[in-house]
Amino acid sequence: MRKIIVFLFIFLFVCFSVYAAKKPDWVNKRPIDNNSYIGIGVAEKDTETSEYIQKAKDRALREIASEITVTISGATLNQILEKAGVVKEEFESQIQSSTQAQLEGYELVDTWEDKNQYWVYYMLSKDKYAQLRKEKIDKALALSLDFFNKAEQNRTNGQIAEALQLYLQAFNPIEPFLSESLETIYNGQNIYLLNTIHSTLQQVLGTISIKPLQPEITATIGRGLDDPILFKALYLQTPIANLPIHFSFLKGEGELIEYDKTAVSGLASCRISNILSADKMQVIKAELPMDKLVAQDELNPIIQDIIKSLIIPSANVLLNVSGPQVFVESVELNFGKPLDVNYIEPKLKEKLSENGYSFVDMKSDADYVMIIEAQSRKGSTIYNMCSAYVDVTISVMDMSTFEEIYKNTFSNVKGINTDMDKAGLAAFDNAAKQISAEIIEIMQ
Repeated sequence: MRKIIVFLFIFLFVCFSVYAAKKPDWVNKRPIDNNSYIGIGVAEKDTETSEYIQKAKDRALREIASEITVTISGATLNQILEKAGVVKEEFESQIQSSTQAQLEGYELVDTWEDKNQYWVYYMLSKDKYAQLRKEKIDKALALSLDFFNKAEQNRTNGQIAEALQLYLQAFNPIEPFLSESLETIYNGQNIYLLNTIHSTLQQVLGTISIKPLQPEITATIGRGLDDPILFKALYLQTPIANLPIHFSFLKGEGELIEYDKTAVSGLASCRISNILSADKMQVIKAELPMDKLVAQDELNPIIQDIIKSLIIPSANVLLNVSGPQVFVESVELNFGKPLDVNYIEPKLKEKLSENGYSFVDMKSDADYVMIIEAQSRKGSTIYNMCSAYVDVTISVMDMSTFEEIYKNTFSNVKGINTDMDKAGLAAFDNAAKQISAEIIEIMQ
């Protein structure tokens, strides 16, 4: 009896092994079914995890998605994509990914595995896919149309900022179906919804204007503007409230608050805290930031590109920039005697002039007051070479705050010459070079 049991066990094991080792026909040769999409996926087995099962399934579904033809419906969509800089291959790839992500209704036909590989066979009825896709498109059209209708109502009521948000949100539901014609009925008329949303949004943007209250403003390097630059947003001639505005230096450089929202009056404020560039003509740009109307991570990359291609309202303000005015008071003594011609003062003025600063003769007219006190002292004489040293104290006061913004002492700056007086002048010259580089860093 024991022998019989062992024999039966061996027989069953061999039969199972033979059966398991035999590959089904669909593994050896891909099936053909004109009524269904077929996806077959295979993955190398990993003895430590079962992730290979999911990998094989993903590959099978990707294959099904690749069988579903993606075509661009309509010349208008082609024009929209071309204007947005979207190439056909990129568009088709995005739609393909979206198709795979939304696949449903597929059925598991069979699986097979050996010690090295795992195979899976899925099938999706073409009729069932068409039915499910139509249901999804109809639902997406209804939701998108609801956003669009609300946007139109807000526009009629003069709530332009809210209307723009709703127009952009109307793109979301139809995003997976951009390759379709998306034909529907609105107010009793047949429309192509994507084209209608796009053209209506561009039309509304075209009727929005952003106007500066002052097209030119005087500014000073190293300072901010006392008053904000004001821009007014209008829809036709009506002020727009709650509209985000983005500010930037189109030309030049400075520190500013980048965003503001318009008040009920339609006014938005651009506050500049510092002008950093020495350019005499600089430009501030105000524009409508579409990414502030709807979160970009909610939008498909293709939709983002379409939105970026829209012509948005903007306006510029010219800044006429001049350098700060500086009053310089310098006392330079060479061994106790005033220099006939100062050394440090002209060097500093030359450096400051290169960076846009100008100079005045009255303290009351100055933005900054600079006080220079310098005197030389004799050093030693060795082998007919005389050495001298200069000690310099510099103080800079900001006349807008009456605060001392800079004070420093440069000690023991050395000069050498065969003549002691000339050694003192050499020390002044070296001190001027050393100080001029540092003072610019402080005053900018």
